[in-house]
Amino acid sequence: MGGSSRLTNAGNTIGTVAGVTGTGTGNQDIVFKHGGSNTIGDLTLLASAAPFHIREERDQSLTIDGVISGEGDLLMTRDGGFSDGVDPDELITITGTEPNTITGTIRLWNSNNKAAPEEQPCYWVADKVGAFGQASELTLEGRAGTNGGIASLRITANTVGGEGAIDDDATVFNIGAKGILSIDAGVNEKVGEGNLWIDLEGTGTYTEVPPGTYTNTEAWIEGDGSITVGAPSILAITEIDLSSDSKLALTWNSNPGRIYSVYYSLDMIDWGADLDDGVVGDDGETTTKEFDLSLIPALDGVSRVYFRVEQ
Repeated sequence: MGGSSRLTNAGNTIGTVAGVTGTGTGNQDIVFKHGGSNTIGDLTLLASAAPFHIREERDQSLTIDGVISGEGDLLMTRDGGFSDGVDPDELITITGTEPNTITGTIRLWNSNNKAAPEEQPCYWVADKVGAFGQASELTLEGRAGTNGGIASLRITANTVGGEGAIDDDATVFNIGAKGILSIDAGVNEKVGEGNLWIDLEGTGTYTEVPPGTYTNTEAWIEGDGSITVGAPSILAITEIDLSSDSKLALTWNSNPGRIYSVYYSLDMIDWGADLDDGVVGDDGETTTKEFDLSLIPALDGVSRVYFRVEQ
């Protein structure tokens, strides 16, 4: 499919569209209304004044499993329509084997405007490295005010490696009204310093998230993973206690609830090995963590070892 035609399925399941090339018309360019779930392969977005708009209605799922490319902008919306409600397994998923290369903006918007208790959520899933390409801006949001449901973006373990789901240099990430990040265990998504902003109430004024590592202790994060803004902070170890039976206790300055990684090195050059990359900061101003060095074969018989802690 090419050009600026509008594609609408009214009562039938389209199934798989191998490729779409299009420009935004200022209207809804692809609308999935009835039927079952659908898949788009490659999506090429040409530069245009308006974003290319894909609207998912009712309660089926949509998957984009090819490469999203081009200089154009992408708007993806969900509206519950006359359905029985959007469930957590009814997803809009960006997946595939190759990273996306889009350089325009991406907006994930839950446009549903129903009042409680009929508000509808929307669940997006980033399921590959490079899910958002080199998008200049990524915005996740629902409607401000009491109407409408959450806008949830899950970042899965399939995004681990390389740039992760979000390019930490190229992309400014905005989490707007009712936006929620759901990060899988083992995922530490990275965003560049100055590139993460939040406005959870939808006031129109975004606040910069300062450098650090953030977990589900924040109102805008779910799941057991984390997101790091800026380069990891290397912290000062304030106390080292090593007993005769190879038990090590390290203490460092910390903030409650933040995630810390403890690394060791034999030469102060290679810091690739960690003792623990998921230490949660204690209450108070310091954290103490104990380790049994006898359980680490690489340290058996060494005369000197170095440690460092990163947030």
